[in-house]
Amino acid sequence: AYLAYSGTQTMGKWCVLVLLFSMIVLGATVIFSIHKMKLDNIQLTVAYSLEEIGLTTLKFFPLPFGEAIIIMSMAGDFKKKVNPYKLFLIAGFVSVGLCLLVYVSNCAVLGQKTLEAVYFPSFKAASVVHIGSVGTRIEAVVAFAFIMEGITKVAAGLTASVKAVALVFRVKKYHKLIYPVGVLTLAFSCFVFHNILETLE
Repeated sequence: AYLAYSGTQTMGKWCVLVLLFSMIVLGATVIFSIHKMKLDNIQLTVAYSLEEIGLTTLKFFPLPFGEAIIIMSMAGDFKKKVNPYKLFLIAGFVSVGLCLLVYVSNCAVLGQKTLEAVYFPSFKAASVVHIGSVGTRIEAVVAFAFIMEGITKVAAGLTASVKAVALVFRVKKYHKLIYPVGVLTLAFSCFVFHNILETLE
């Protein structure tokens, strides 16, 4: 709620910080897990048929457009010099590149069967990383990165929902509604999902 209340500029600085931290953690995880990777585990064409790959691709195709709706709620605060189309394309390519890197790395370390069996493959892949005799629990750093990314997404979603509510009720300053809508969202989330596994189904 504090990030949403602070405004777009503060949230933008926080997003840059989270992005840099996540990329450092991702790079360190990939580098330190190279000796655990097996190229034989990457067999996309053998493990799945073209029909299954196509259906999965269509399932995740609308995802970036849904995320773009949340970002559009803050587009009014962008500078006029910023090209929204260029910004969307760059963000899309960077996101796809990072997701592809994470998937290939996890698949090479864990294997296809283990990748499908676990709910958080990145956390599982990080648990097999050993950095000498010190710092063997690198999955704690990965978990911290997940928390920071979750806070960022919640703040962006809260900003979008508060602006929508303010527009419906014709409230000029949407900041007044951040804490009431945030508390209502928190209360609503307590009975929508009983555990973390239900969010993945």
